[in-house]
Amino acid sequence: MRTVGSVLPGGYQVFDVKQGGMGIVYLVNQPQFRPEFLARVDRVIPFQALREGDFKVLLDRRIITFAQEIARLHHARLEVTDEARSHLAHLMTERQEGVRGFVRVFEESLVAVVLEHCRTEPKKPVLRVSCADAKLIYTWAG
Repeated sequence: MRTVGSVLPGGYQVFDVKQGGMGIVYLVNQPQFRPEFLARVDRVIPFQALREGDFKVLLDRRIITFAQEIARLHHARLEVTDEARSHLAHLMTERQEGVRGFVRVFEESLVAVVLEHCRTEPKKPVLRVSCADAKLIYTWAG
């Protein structure tokens, strides 16, 4: 592990070391770019972190698509309550991983669990996903 002040290959000087979701993260001072590299850059576009409202919009779109898949493949209607949507968006915001975190939370918390319920439990017409005490609840109804 590198320490603060050490130099990484490429001339990057470490000014902070943190533990991230995928391992150790080195925060470094960026060395000067070579002129031949800068000549190839058209523009620099700063990205802002996604907020909870952004995740809710993405989540609504993805839930619609996923519900259509469930209806087609399993002949069931998927209902996700507003509380469950808010909880999922909150989880996505907490992870601070942007779209990667969105995909991971959506796949782990909704897709995998719903598909497992469709595969193993007695089916009724509606699979409802709700939220209570900051936990998602999956129940068949109808």
